Amino acid sequence: MAISSISLKTRGLHLDGIGIDMKAVKGAARAYFFMPKNTNMDRRRAVFKTLHQLVKQQMQPVVTLCSALDPRCLAAMPWNILRAAEQIKNLAWRYLLYVGQFTREHTMKVGKILSFHAQCVTCIKKGKVGKDKEFGRVFQLGRIKGNFLFVLESNSLRMEDKHSFAPLLALHAELFGKGALESASADKGYWSATNQRALIKQGVKELGLQPPANLKKKCGLAGAEVLHKLRDRRAGIEPLIGHTKAGGQLGKSRMRSDAASLAAGYASVLGFNLRQISRAQRSTTRKAA
Repeated sequence: MAISSISLKTRGLHLDGIGIDMKAVKGAARAYFFMPKNTNMDRRRAVFKTLHQLVKQQMQPVVTLCSALDPRCLAAMPWNILRAAEQIKNLAWRYLLYVGQFTREHTMKVGKILSFHAQCVTCIKKGKVGKDKEFGRVFQLGRIKGNFLFVLESNSLRMEDKHSFAPLLALHAELFGKGALESASADKGYWSATNQRALIKQGVKELGLQPPANLKKKCGLAGAEVLHKLRDRRAGIEPLIGHTKAGGQLGKSRMRSDAASLAAGYASVLGFNLRQISRAQRSTTRKAA
């Protein structure tokens, strides 16, 4: 039954001679990715160019076939094969052309395709050890007393730190009331004079924004003792982010669409807060017993 089903769904397609030499592709990929770290850059570029040319050669018949599919053939395909065919038809060759430009000019083309199944993806570089480049979208999180998190609406892929701090303050005031925030801290990526003035305008007593070392005008900054206390407290959000990633899909989304990935990020924060509430309730029950 499986053979006859496949033959019905591929009837009318010219599949003779279509095939990918995966052994050759695997060998070329292994030669590049397992290259010694001290290999000369020119040698790296030459090996990568060979890999790209081989992949392009092997993929060309497949792209041609997918581009020639008519609506009747597409309608007869299972959803997963249909999705793969449409991705190859619409994105594969353009992606290979973008990579080809990289092999010639050694610079990434603006708007380069980063994912076939998701379009709302960007390259994120924050200087993390072992994570020089990450791909996805950014969520801005705030931590409040009791180790709970609140999340700012992700209205752009990058959500730059400096431009997100004032909206975070506004969201906190909306959720918990104006004047409720008595102290606030953030790392150096959030520092700007505009954000410092936003804290003062909100009536925050302890200002924990970390100024750069070469800052000339230091008027209005908190003392060294307060900055040290708030800097240590700010570091407490890092394990909370780790727990949020481990308990949800904030670290790696398994969704099939951009909208679902966005929802999964919000759901991860909600799930973390629910686990925190459950933990607090269990602790209260034990004390009462």
